[in-house]
Amino acid sequence: TVFGAFKLIDSFGELLERDFIQSDLEAKHLHLIRQYGDDLKEVQELFTSDRHRSCVGKMFERDGPPVYTNMPPAAGALAWVQGLLQRMEDPMSSLQLVMNLMADADEAKDVSRMYDSIRASLLEYEAEQFGKWAATVDGTLAEKLTLPLLLRDA
Repeated sequence: TVFGAFKLIDSFGELLERDFIQSDLEAKHLHLIRQYGDDLKEVQELFTSDRHRSCVGKMFERDGPPVYTNMPPAAGALAWVQGLLQRMEDPMSSLQLVMNLMADADEAKDVSRMYDSIRASLLEYEAEQFGKWAATVDGTLAEKLTLPLLLRDA
């Protein structure tokens, strides 16, 4: 992964500041940007394929995103989209310095635009799911407050 590659690069520390290593490292920056672009495409594919229907053909097939079996649908959808966001943002935080250095490269511009687009889609979906949940809270709350706390066994 891109995140693992940056952990490896960071472990070399001051050795990377040498000129002959620096020139070779610049070539690797483009490779990392391309690899991160592939990761972004994978996140986008997961988002578009699983947001309406997930686990098709499996025991846990359901409408909506994949969730753990013990999670309510709204919380599960929010946790799923947060996981996708984190999968995008963790490597981007490490890659930001490289993106700034390679800002003139077409690959960096494309990856940056793709990141912004996918992030906006994920945040929009998150707000939509939260809005749907918030709209049902008042009705559910009034219904649940009328139920007795304890029931007597007959």
